[in-house]
Amino acid sequence: MTTADFSKLKGNSKITTGDLGGDAEKKTQAIRSLTNEVDKKFHEKEGGARNWLAIAFISGLFILILLAAIYVVLYNNSVLELAIKAKEKNIELPMENFEFLSFESIFSMIFNVFGTPLGFIIGYYFKEKISN
Repeated sequence: MTTADFSKLKGNSKITTGDLGGDAEKKTQAIRSLTNEVDKKFHEKEGGARNWLAIAFISGLFILILLAAIYVVLYNNSVLELAIKAKEKNIELPMENFEFLSFESIFSMIFNVFGTPLGFIIGYYFKEKISN
């Protein structure tokens, strides 16, 4: 349930003092108090979820970028070792078979895949801060 849904639900449930009978004013105050408390807890939980989502996604993205950098180094090292061992054993392998990865292309691919969701996550996270 989103904040707009909750506000609509809260707006649709109008209670009049005539419906409550006896201690109408006290009951109305109690209902308003409970409604405010539920609304406050709902906003706290939603803010916590936004915070967790943004931090988890950004942390995961940076970890993925670091893992990609490590992978590029390890891959290029193994290709170089393979070429050296092939040369030592006098095995003729065409140079086209030995392609090195560039971190720039891997980073570009990762950011193209996760850049749009990152913008959405950051916009969703700051939506609450801007609306207040």
